[in-house]
Order: sequence, then structure tokens, then C-alpha cells
Amino acid sequence: DVPEGTYEIIATVFQPDGSELTMSLTVTVLPDPLDQPFIHAWTEMNDALRAGDKARAMSFLNDGAKAKYGPVFDVLMGHWTEIIDSYSPLVRESLNEDIAEFVLSRAVGGLTHVYFIYFLKNPDGTWIIDSL
Repeated sequence: DVPEGTYEIIATVFQPDGSELTMSLTVTVLPDPLDQPFIHAWTEMNDALRAGDKARAMSFLNDGAKAKYGPVFDVLMGHWTEIIDSYSPLVRESLNEDIAEFVLSRAVGGLTHVYFIYFLKNPDGTWIIDSL
């Protein structure tokens, strides 16, 4: 459950004679291939918001989410780059046949807030955002 990214692992061994040996290793954690359709949709929606393309961003939402989040997108337009840059990467919490739950966090005013993102599977097999 380690988020994707590159990490450096540093280990220090203390020898009986008092000397120490330190070694490091760089490890890259790749996203789970099962998560790719969701991460792709999330990234594309965020890229559209950064570009000020509300219509494209809305194309990743189902009708209920469009009605709910369209006005929010309008109010926050012009601030999306700052907001998106403050998100953690998406992390899958659960994946079932028709619903996927992801979580991300964002620090605001010294507090960390957790947000759940829900994807629903369309009859055509594609996944679309239902709730953020």
C-alpha cells in the first residue's frame, strides 16, 4: 500500500568494532495496472480543469455528478492548478464489479483532509466519476 513514486531506502549497520556501514537503494513503486483506467480518467479531468476546459472536465462525470459539481467547477475556475497541485495521488480503497472507491488527501490550513472519489461502471464497460 505504498503510493507510487520513487523512494530512497537508507540502511546503516553498526559493526561490533564500532564502525558503521551505510548503504542506500532507490526503489520506484509503479501504480497497479488495475488502477490505470481510474488514474487516467482522474488525470485527464484534472488536466482539463487546469486548462480551464470545463466541458472536457465534465465529460468524466456522470449526469448526477455533472449537476452537483458543475457549479463548483465554475466557482473554482482559475484556482485549479493550485488545488490540484495540493492533492496526494489517488489510492484505491476498493474495486468491485460496478464501483471503485479511491481516496486522496489534501492539506488545507494545517489540517489534512481526506476525500473519497467514486467511479461507477457504465453499461458500455467504461468507468465514470460519480462522486468526489
